[in-house]
Amino acid sequence: MWCLRLRNGLFRRSPIRVPCVCVGNAASGGTGKTPAVIYLVGLVHALTGDARSVWVVARGYAHDERVLLREVLRDAHLLVLGKNRRTAVQRALERVAPHEHPQLLIMDDGLQHFGMSRDMNICMIDAMRPRGLNGWLLPAGSLREPIGRAAARSELIVLHNANLVSSRRIAAISRYLRRRGVCARITTSRVEVDSLMEATPGQPHAVLRPLKEVPSLGAEVKRITRDPSATSVTSPEDATRVCHRMRVALLCAIGNADAFTMLVRRCVRFCDVTFVQQFPDHHAFSARELESLATRCADNRCDAVLTTEKDWSRDAQGLFETLTRVQPKSNAQPRLRVWVLKTRFAPDEPGAFRELLVQIGIRDSLAPVDTRTTDNPIVR
Repeated sequence: MWCLRLRNGLFRRSPIRVPCVCVGNAASGGTGKTPAVIYLVGLVHALTGDARSVWVVARGYAHDERVLLREVLRDAHLLVLGKNRRTAVQRALERVAPHEHPQLLIMDDGLQHFGMSRDMNICMIDAMRPRGLNGWLLPAGSLREPIGRAAARSELIVLHNANLVSSRRIAAISRYLRRRGVCARITTSRVEVDSLMEATPGQPHAVLRPLKEVPSLGAEVKRITRDPSATSVTSPEDATRVCHRMRVALLCAIGNADAFTMLVRRCVRFCDVTFVQQFPDHHAFSARELESLATRCADNRCDAVLTTEKDWSRDAQGLFETLTRVQPKSNAQPRLRVWVLKTRFAPDEPGAFRELLVQIGIRDSLAPVDTRTTDNPIVR
């Protein structure tokens, strides 16, 4: 119904006094929208030198994404939540003085939200599944609207997870969009491993520490470095040897579990993935599900459970306590460890995002806009 209203021009958009960039997609889940929003927030902070210069506007139905956004914004009132995002923004602007208004609004997952005006649209497309699960619209598939229609309304199209597919596939997706009349700039992005963390007991909640600093690794570190005083891993090569042949189970409830699994197999190559336990996107793990997972890990002699930062943020304490509560099958088997893989959004053409921000008035007074491109075979 909303597609017919859009085609016939029946949507009324109320202007907001602040420039707005919308990050969205045509398919539900797993296209890198929230990581792209987090990247844009960091980019605006770097350009303006003001951590309060950007607000993020989101519907707020997913608790895990709210937690991630609050962590990067570092200030609760900079995240504006509401089903009616236009009204939520207007009320938030009324609550602060004019000199505290942001320089930019970033609307997370708003490509199909037509009640609020925006200056630029960024359409995220998962290069692994460009047409969603099966190419069908909801509820038969995962598409909210045809991919060509969403891309045609956008000023920048980002093919995410480009590092997990072939360059030939990237070129094919670009040709597909061009044949449907899409004239916007097409660029690519990838997901990169930022750090590998281990959950440790803490008060009042479990905390994450870099894997190389976990005291329990001290004996293994001494052995591989031949240094009696060594207590931490000092290089990626040492970390690889510490974790060599460790049996790991993957746990995730995200939009594209295959991307997480492939990333682990490619980038965390020192671990042997024993099995993958996946749930629907935003799924809240129950105690029974986690206990069943821990028991399965014990049966398969797994050393650790590796999950995503998004899944960890959903219920960190419950996840840690339940998984580590189950006793190993034998005394020789160590207690199950919980690892969290932190990733980051990495555009192949950072200049594309900076140019977009410059076009709507976000200026960088310290450095020129980087317009250099990579060797990716993008059809423009």
